[in-house]
Amino acid sequence: MRFQRRSKYNAVKVEIDGYIFDSKLEARRFEELKLLRSAGEIESLEVHPEFGIPPKDRHRFDRWGHICKVVLDFGYWSHGRQCQVYEDVKGKDNALSRLKRKLVQAFYGFEVEVVKPYEDRWLNRKRIARNRPAPERKENKENHERRKH
Repeated sequence: MRFQRRSKYNAVKVEIDGYIFDSKLEARRFEELKLLRSAGEIESLEVHPEFGIPPKDRHRFDRWGHICKVVLDFGYWSHGRQCQVYEDVKGKDNALSRLKRKLVQAFYGFEVEVVKPYEDRWLNRKRIARNRPAPERKENKENHERRKH
């Protein structure tokens, strides 16, 4: 008898249209992107696009040709924004995925959008940050004096 290892965040794998998604959240986003594609708002929908991160010394990595492989969730052409968009669906973000997104941005020159569910809508990380009020800062005499000198 073989036991299947449980996911760190209790995510359940889901199969839709022959694609295996790591979570129900990712599968739900795929369904919404399919609707957007049928409405004509996006095209060229890619599922799990892969990007290899090349090393500085290529001769050391002849066997694989890359240090690591970053697999994103979705890529598509957005007609509204007139650009290629790459998304990573996250219920909870972690340090490794942040590092991989930074590597992709450094080597390929585009930013990966983190998409999270928010009250039956999808928001990327930047839109969530813009909608939050700025935290109030506590001013005290010590901090004020330090800034003066």
